[in-house]
Amino acid sequence: MGSGAMSETVKKYFFMILKLAVAGILLYYVGKDLDYGSLKKLSLPGLCVGFFLTMLLILLQNTLSALRWQMLLRGQQIRIRFSKVLSLTFQGTMFSLFMPGGSVGGDVVKGAVLAREAEKGNALEGVTTIFLDRLIGMLGLFSLAGIIVLCSLATIQQFSPAVRYTVYLLTGCCFGGVFAGIVVLFHTVIFRVKLFAWLLQKADILTKGGCSRILHSVEIFRKDRATLWKTFFLTLLILHPILIGCNVLILYGIQGHLQGIREAALGAALGNVASVAPVSPGGLGTRDKVTEVILRSSGLSPESSALVPLIYSCVSVLTALLGGLFFFLRDAFSKLRTDSSGE
Repeated sequence: MGSGAMSETVKKYFFMILKLAVAGILLYYVGKDLDYGSLKKLSLPGLCVGFFLTMLLILLQNTLSALRWQMLLRGQQIRIRFSKVLSLTFQGTMFSLFMPGGSVGGDVVKGAVLAREAEKGNALEGVTTIFLDRLIGMLGLFSLAGIIVLCSLATIQQFSPAVRYTVYLLTGCCFGGVFAGIVVLFHTVIFRVKLFAWLLQKADILTKGGCSRILHSVEIFRKDRATLWKTFFLTLLILHPILIGCNVLILYGIQGHLQGIREAALGAALGNVASVAPVSPGGLGTRDKVTEVILRSSGLSPESSALVPLIYSCVSVLTALLGGLFFFLRDAFSKLRTDSSGE
């Protein structure tokens, strides 16, 4: 291994450790004010039901995410078994949490396997589906979060100035992200305007042509806009609402009643938006702290405000670990097939 490659590896692990430290600090501040004596009053059956139902919902969400990706693959005439797509989706989730490079690391693993699986000549289209899958996921998240914020303005006005401005900042990121996604998907029309064409030229200089390469790869999907719309509405109306529903279920398990549904939805949506920032593995800690602050500012008890994101993160990590099971089973079956063919 050359010195350049080694320094790059050291850098990746350094940033991975740094992100883990950020996640640990944020998680500490989420749970530091918990009154553990008061936790005895909580309903253990309610917590267990909320925990396991949340796990089932996250498994369902990952399965539907795999279906979304397969829809994009089939739109490009790439035929891969759903079991393989599902396996890669779970593996990508795991590597996004536990591999240097974060979500990019998970996408690299998916892209490497996909390049082997896709037919010759379809490699670019296959890798582009990974980028588009992530883009559509973020468009759905930002759109839904923006809608929830607009429906919760009366609640937000009651927050302290610091929390309120943080909400406005995250909301601005949502609308900015939606605009950026629209630019990517409909760039052929938008960049006919001289101002936007000039901005693209400047962005290409900064990214060494990276922006144009991304736009060119998206051009592959121009003839299949129906699939783009289907996957977008699947994300907006089903996938992200499932994750918000997880927070509502956990809150119900803690409280034993459905008070605070709107607040739980607002906290979950903005927490998921904050998790997009690459400052911790898979948004761990970042999402928890934002969700906790929103719930507490909305008038929920400190115990409920902290436990909802912490339990959600525990379930998310356990679900991500299933990606390791898919990964090791894949190696085991590959070895078994090799041994069988050798005989």
